[in-house]
Amino acid sequence: MLRIMNDPLTLTASLDRPRLAKGQPTTVHLVAELVAPPAAATRAPLELVLALDTSGSMEGEKLRHLVTSVELLLQQLQPYDRVGLVAFSQTARILLPLAAPADARNAVRGLHADGGTNVEAGLRHAASLLGRKNPEARQGVLVLTDGLPNAGAVTPRTLAAVVRDLGLNVSTLGYGADHAEDVLISLAEAGRGTYAHVPAPELCRVELARAVGSHAEVVAEGVTLDFEPRRKVTVERVLGAPLPDFLAGQRRPVAFVLKLDGFFDDGPATLGRLVLKQRPSHVIEREVTADIAATSGPLDAKAHGLRLRCTAKHVRAHAAQLADARRFDEAKAELDRVIEEIRNAPAASNDLELGEALEQLIDDATLMQQRPDAAAQAAYRRGQQSLGTATPASALLASALGQVPNARLIVLEGADPREVTLQGETLLGRTAEADVQLQSSSVSRRHTRIVASDGTFWVNDLGSTNCTRLNGRPVRCERLRNGDVIHVGQVKLLFREG
Repeated sequence: MLRIMNDPLTLTASLDRPRLAKGQPTTVHLVAELVAPPAAATRAPLELVLALDTSGSMEGEKLRHLVTSVELLLQQLQPYDRVGLVAFSQTARILLPLAAPADARNAVRGLHADGGTNVEAGLRHAASLLGRKNPEARQGVLVLTDGLPNAGAVTPRTLAAVVRDLGLNVSTLGYGADHAEDVLISLAEAGRGTYAHVPAPELCRVELARAVGSHAEVVAEGVTLDFEPRRKVTVERVLGAPLPDFLAGQRRPVAFVLKLDGFFDDGPATLGRLVLKQRPSHVIEREVTADIAATSGPLDAKAHGLRLRCTAKHVRAHAAQLADARRFDEAKAELDRVIEEIRNAPAASNDLELGEALEQLIDDATLMQQRPDAAAQAAYRRGQQSLGTATPASALLASALGQVPNARLIVLEGADPREVTLQGETLLGRTAEADVQLQSSSVSRRHTRIVASDGTFWVNDLGSTNCTRLNGRPVRCERLRNGDVIHVGQVKLLFREG
């Protein structure tokens, strides 16, 4: 099967202040927005290696559900896809070189769990299976683990360096409450992939299908955006890089913070050139100019809004580092500063996505005020990093969700009364993206999801700052039964089957 190539990304760029005062040193933001094309009529074939943790902590239900999930996934892939399998514990071994899905179905049977967790060995064995890049295929590695790496490279920085050195595209799945989400998030960022949390073994099939679906739905990979400054221009910082691989229709802003020494001639001045590259050979170049006049001009509202989105992401990451060091007051002060800046932004810049960035910052600031322990921080990070990759409309994910039982939620207290029919996945929260939007100060942006798996529904708290309760007790992930009462913050809901 030949790969159906998509059109290249669309690039737009502007300065947040297009007119600059003559002869004055200043700082200006060059803001670019990249937009991915729609999905191609036919997706690329996959060359995917599953690197499976078989360390001692995977013994029992985790390993059993992992094996079942892999077998189910292989049934949903196409004959032109290729799958390789690697098992890692204290060392790693190849279970199966790249092969057709039908030939891989028996390779995971008979796995047993023992030993330590050597993620680096799993990555290196996976890289050896992929070998030379096939220009017609979408290659990737999916790492599934439940623990802390304790052999080979073990830190987020060193493992991310392994991924970059090997040139791998990596996504990660973390099982249960004990995995090192900071390591897996770092691996996914270095590998331009996605991270997801598997809160219960029974949901492995859902998250595995979501992660593989994200690989299958990529329409632009190997994307880089650079700015080549001219004389009198210095790039002080880049916000929003490095770039991930893009799913169909995805939009990403990048902001370059430029320091200008000062231009003395009226009229247009060339500041430099933007260069966008994506595999296999697409290149787009754009000259960037500013209008030099006696006085500077007003802010460009749209560019200013995009810059604030980049700033919000950067500050959230830094606040998380401060929180890890127990410096909560400093973290909250940084978050509050950007919250105020967004609230005071020009009306035209307050678009939906900037509003979502604001809601994320508010949740982060609430968490910092609570001064959480390490376990609460980890739960919050896992819940906020997961989701938002392959959609429930994805063929692989829809298949993993299976036959969705007939059930509904009934809002009893704390929000407008209503009934909601449950889908394969139903997100509850304050965000406009939620399937059930709950406008309450006690509800987090992404608070809870309810997901179907193998004919049953599960309630899964997403690391919310105000807890999800099931029949009066806090819950992380648990199966639902007819008549259960769920509290999302102060909103009370009834679960009804049939």
